[in-house]
Amino acid sequence: KDYATAREMLKRSAELFHARQDRYGEATALNAIGGILFEEGEYQTAADRFGEAIVLYEEIGADSSAATSYANRGEAFLKLHRLEESGVCFEKALSRFESVRGGLGSLTDAKSDYLNKRAHVYRQYANLLTLVGRPDESFDVIQKVKARGLLDLLASGGLVAASGLTPA
Repeated sequence: KDYATAREMLKRSAELFHARQDRYGEATALNAIGGILFEEGEYQTAADRFGEAIVLYEEIGADSSAATSYANRGEAFLKLHRLEESGVCFEKALSRFESVRGGLGSLTDAKSDYLNKRAHVYRQYANLLTLVGRPDESFDVIQKVKARGLLDLLASGGLVAASGLTPA
């Protein structure tokens, strides 16, 4: 909980990564700085650091890491009651999570694990949708996550449930 020391060490790390042109390392340090600032209640500055990390992650195509920074930024905006910006960030995070998850192909255990580790972002987005008066969309988000989890579970048991289902 020595946030000042951690923040200073991460700042130096980000500078070293920048000097080495290691964008991934720099982005990861910036994201961690954002996390510390978030814990300290410095939500705007945290959102700024998450935004800097997103730019770097996107430059190098690190979609999963960018998605995490988008989710973090969405949570910071939520704390700032900037609901529209929060929603945009959550949507971008979830879109990237879905893309990465889809790229896991037939690795059903990996897909299920990936979804479970990010379920809190889906819940945050659903809560945000409820807050802004869109409960039907909130319900849809939660149901889609449940359905994906169920399909992963069925597929891990060797059952291909999608063969008898319509797209709807």
